[in-house]
Amino acid sequence: MKFMLTMALSALMAGSAFAQSTKGVHADPASRASQLTERMAKELSLTPEQAKQVEVINLKYSEQANARATEKSSMDPATDHATIRNSMNSELKEVLTPDQYDQWLKAQSAQPKKAADGREIKNVNVVE
Repeated sequence: MKFMLTMALSALMAGSAFAQSTKGVHADPASRASQLTERMAKELSLTPEQAKQVEVINLKYSEQANARATEKSSMDPATDHATIRNSMNSELKEVLTPDQYDQWLKAQSAQPKKAADGREIKNVNVVE
């Protein structure tokens, strides 16, 4: 009886031991750039040539974002992210057609806004 109780408790505790947080573990810049390029190619119907150019741009800015995240720049993270995003968008505008670029901007604005810790920021209507 004691053995069965010990085994049951061990099984319950083992579950919590393996349920570790993955916070702080991010994909490397190359895989993030590759995933974003695949998504963009699918959503925007990129040509193979466009996909190659977009992957180079995505890798460049993914590496920049990774470097800035590790060096803890003095800029506000939201401002820093916006600066990177604006530079990236200006380069993408040269590669994408006007329709594709409009689709890309719409897709970006449709994404939920995230706080620095990864939580989704929801719009709250304040009633006075």
